[in-house]
Amino acid sequence: MLDDLPVVHRDEVDKGLLGYYKQKIDAHEKEMLDYINKVDEISVSYKRVHDLEWELRRRESEIVSLQEALSNAQLYIFDERERAMKLQHENDTLRIQELEDRRKIRDLLSLTQPITQEVTYFKDCRPDQMTKHMIFNKTMKKSFAQVPHNRAKTIQPDKRGDEIYIEEQISSASETSPEPVAAQPKQVKLNIKTPTVPNQRVLRTVFMPNEKTDSLVLQVESLQTHLEEQQKLWQEKEQSLLEERKVRMEEDKLRSDKDREIIEKLQSEIQRVNILHTKTTREYFVLSHNFRITNKKQKVEIDQLRSENSEKSSQVEDLKKRTKKEAKQLMNEAREQSEEYAKHFRQQTISREKDLVQLQDELIVNKENYENKLQTLQRKYDDVNRSYKELSQRRATDLEGFNKDVSTLRAKVKALEGKLSKSISLNIPPQTYNESQRFQEEQMLIQEHVNHLKLRLKNINKVVKKKTIKKKVK
Repeated sequence: MLDDLPVVHRDEVDKGLLGYYKQKIDAHEKEMLDYINKVDEISVSYKRVHDLEWELRRRESEIVSLQEALSNAQLYIFDERERAMKLQHENDTLRIQELEDRRKIRDLLSLTQPITQEVTYFKDCRPDQMTKHMIFNKTMKKSFAQVPHNRAKTIQPDKRGDEIYIEEQISSASETSPEPVAAQPKQVKLNIKTPTVPNQRVLRTVFMPNEKTDSLVLQVESLQTHLEEQQKLWQEKEQSLLEERKVRMEEDKLRSDKDREIIEKLQSEIQRVNILHTKTTREYFVLSHNFRITNKKQKVEIDQLRSENSEKSSQVEDLKKRTKKEAKQLMNEAREQSEEYAKHFRQQTISREKDLVQLQDELIVNKENYENKLQTLQRKYDDVNRSYKELSQRRATDLEGFNKDVSTLRAKVKALEGKLSKSISLNIPPQTYNESQRFQEEQMLIQEHVNHLKLRLKNINKVVKKKTIKKKVK
């Protein structure tokens, strides 16, 4: 059973393990490179996030500044509108003042002319509008002002006879005179109805001059328009401020939420830092305590080493002194021994020089002997080389003759084989016993001759090989 198991060589096992571990190392290196690339990508993404956060903060600050500028611009617009309204109101007052001045000029001009009173009667002319003003206890109040030229006030008694009403009549534009306003005198019509004539309508209009009617009416209208514009302006201002307040509240809410998240994150970070700080302080105190203990031990060791060092330094000085003495003694001994060795070496050199002279003489003699031997060997080499050339020529001639003999013998053998094959195929019996015997003898002779030639060829090859080997060795 054990013999059937495959034999595993140690080299193959080592190669397999080396390949396996190489693959593992390559895989770990690739994984490490992947991790490094991922870390680089993460660092790049962190940098990008940091840049984006700074860009976001910058944009938020720009948005806040733009919102402040927008709110300031809106306030400036409202201020300018209010200033424009004030200017418009001043313009209206100046226009009214201009009309009043014109009226005064006209009155001053009319003083130079005689004053005439006019009485105008209207037959069955109803006013467009009528306003009643009650006067208590038959006392007239001064309320005949601020009416335009096409208005009239009518004083009417009550049915009970104890109260009087003032009716303000506003006639239509068709019933007014076609003359301009500045040319007409400002008058107030007093229409008095008597209760004794209930069925008849008797209307008496008395025009009483009023100097400031038009100017007051214009002032009232300008004040009304100014008031409406002020109300509209303040409504728009209030609406814009409310919208801005709403936007600010939303932004403050978002900012507060964001700040709350940041605060919570920072609080967690502070808590983590505090924990780390406590750990580090504890480690610091432990390390400082250990450092103090080790410092004390080291100081004690340093003191011991200093004392030992002083002892060792004294010992070293003693050793230096002792070594100096020993060195002097050794130098003296070495000098004496060197002189003895020099004498001995001089004697040896003299003897060696004598031996060298003898060896040189022997070398000269041996050199002459070897030169003679070389000359004899050179002559022998020339003879052998000459014989080798002759043998090579003889071999070449023998090979040519051998090849010719072999070719002739092969031709004869082929002819004999052809004759035999014909005789066998045609079943022709040999003519005589002598002919068959002659054929066999010729075949045997040819075979012997071929074998003899083969032996000669082998001998020639051996001799040539031996001579070539000897030549190479020389």
